[in-house]
Amino acid sequence: MKLTRQYATALIESTKSTSVESALVQLKATLKKRGHTRLFRSILETAVALSQVKRNQVEYRVAKKEDASRYVAHLFDHGINIPEETAVVDDSLVGGFFYRDGRRLIDGSYKRALINLYTKITQ
Repeated sequence: MKLTRQYATALIESTKSTSVESALVQLKATLKKRGHTRLFRSILETAVALSQVKRNQVEYRVAKKEDASRYVAHLFDHGINIPEETAVVDDSLVGGFFYRDGRRLIDGSYKRALINLYTKITQ
């Protein structure tokens, strides 16, 4: 079962850089080469289950824990009701917050604003 999960995780990761069809062709070739072709169906089932879990996860990151309540109010204005205790401090954020769930992405981080500014200036 552990091998199936490893293949499923690798399949999900490979779909981020290539098409699903290409990733499946590569997976089939790898399975054939290693003699694991009988695992194909369970790998696909595991990959679907893993991607559904990831889709339903909520990610709420803030630059400073003290700012969590302020951003919760901002998210509430967007129809998102999330407790401030769920906020995770992310050192990679310069300031602001980042929220993602299965349907929405709200990037209110200073990091994103600075990247956008840099991109505009350097064009």
